[in-house]
Amino acid sequence: MSKKNDTKVFDDVADADMLEDSVATKAATDAAPVNQKEVVLDTKDEKEGWPVIYVDEESGESNYVPVGHNGIVYQVMRGVEVSVPQKVVDVLKDAVAHRVVQVVDPRTGNKENVMRPYNAIPFRVIRP
Repeated sequence: MSKKNDTKVFDDVADADMLEDSVATKAATDAAPVNQKEVVLDTKDEKEGWPVIYVDEESGESNYVPVGHNGIVYQVMRGVEVSVPQKVVDVLKDAVAHRVVQVVDPRTGNKENVMRPYNAIPFRVIRP
């Protein structure tokens, strides 16, 4: 049997932060699955002291990028400047993928394949 995750959209991001603390405490003390919660972040959520980021728009993608942290899923709007908690920026920085690039070794002249990291979710920090 699998447990169904409940999703709740928070109007106030501070409520989500308080919930995240209680979820982290519960997860540390209880091995049972934690219910997933959701926070939608868009232009109206400007918070003082939070970094402002811009997530690049990609054709065919949804309008929001889901970013999970300690059982909370933050839905970050694409294509606009959005104020987000620092933990969301940290998760986006850690979302790294690799691609294979063919390069020529300058010493031998041989072609070789090299793995190069890149941001899986392209974004920019506008204001720290």
